Amino acid sequence: MSELFCVLAYETSSRESVKKAEALSHRAIADRLEHGELTSTETNTALALAQYGQAAC
Repeated sequence: MSELFCVLAYETSSRESVKKAEALSHRAIADRLEHGELTSTETNTALALAQYGQAAC
């Protein structure tokens, strides 16, 4: 799942960049879940990592 978390977002402030990167990560998780590419355990792990910014690049 490491390829899932490597997202970048650019904004004028660090805080806004983090917010946009988190949103992008959540959209990527939702897309993979919608297409049956993640199990429920992987989804829970992915959401937890995305929430805390624990990227696994």
